[in-house]
Amino acid sequence: MSAPVVGIVGARGAVGSAARATLLAGGHHAVRAGYRMRRGGFPEGNDPHVDRRELDIDDAASLAAFCHGCTVVLNAAGPSVRIAERIARAADAVGADYVDAFGDRALSAPLAMRPLAPARRVVHCAGIYPGLSAIVPRWLAACHFDRIDALSGWSGGREACTPGAAADVLLSTAQGFGSSGAAWRAGRRVTGAPAAAGMTRIAGFPDEVHVQPFLSDEWAALAADLGIRDAQWHGVFASSRAADAIGRGVVRLRQAGPDALDEAVADLVETARLDLAGQTPYYRLVIDAAGERAGKPLRLRAVLHAADSYRLTGTIAAAAARRLIEAPPAPGVMRAAQLLDWNALHDDLLATRAIESFSVTEAAGCATAGIDEGAI
Repeated sequence: MSAPVVGIVGARGAVGSAARATLLAGGHHAVRAGYRMRRGGFPEGNDPHVDRRELDIDDAASLAAFCHGCTVVLNAAGPSVRIAERIARAADAVGADYVDAFGDRALSAPLAMRPLAPARRVVHCAGIYPGLSAIVPRWLAACHFDRIDALSGWSGGREACTPGAAADVLLSTAQGFGSSGAAWRAGRRVTGAPAAAGMTRIAGFPDEVHVQPFLSDEWAALAADLGIRDAQWHGVFASSRAADAIGRGVVRLRQAGPDALDEAVADLVETARLDLAGQTPYYRLVIDAAGERAGKPLRLRAVLHAADSYRLTGTIAAAAARRLIEAPPAPGVMRAAQLLDWNALHDDLLATRAIESFSVTEAAGCATAGIDEGAI
């Protein structure tokens, strides 16, 4: 019996390369790597376990040929907002399940309107935010709390921004992935969440950062599902320049349409380059949860350290693909947080060095206070 095949769309990119390496390290699945052909051909290397294919996702025949024979198709290319549905339907047409490192409403909404085959499994939000941003809180709620009343989260840092990542950020923000300046208060979505003025210090981040309140569909669903009264997410940037570049880009897209995307992407990529120049890159995810355990108040802070978000995202997406093969859930469209167990994922992230460390500590004081209790 032949090994299951995971086809990676966007295998040349930072996320796709990480997903490919993670799957190959497991040794149980064949990997088909899809590349948009450039001068010079395929990337260097001749791994016999990788079936390298030329792929043009804008060409229906090329995409169908790539998906044929795959057990799972994993999309690591961007912008997911524009291509996820197309790839998911191509995978479905040949009987393959589908994983998207991003996806979210841009994928789930059209699939709800025109569903795939009844037996199909689709996992989206299989990255950091969305993705890990809900996986870790669900684990905290299940393992450490009887009830969570308030939840805060931060993710971001200082790193290079690829054109694909920039396009996804800009398009998803412009098309309703969530709401900037929004929060979950008293069990419902509200607008007008205050942003910190200037640079500020956040526990777990090595330097002062710029934070931007944001409420995604994923976090609104998480808060409603767990019965959380108040929840607030924050995008974290090395300076205000990146947040300003996103704001400018979204305005361009809304005023000028898709033709403005290339200019907005170039602006954001260059802004990230300037923020990174001469500095050490880093990425952090911080979750602060307050609630009750055994009748007593409890506040915990989870801090994840990583060198960059791309390897982390690729490893999470690969874990979702592997789960679909090894322990498939009931068919349907689901977020990765509904599928992946943090304990198993944590082991994968450490084994692949996608993260440097993860800790959970008891926290006191305000949300930006330093960690002041021993690790649990």
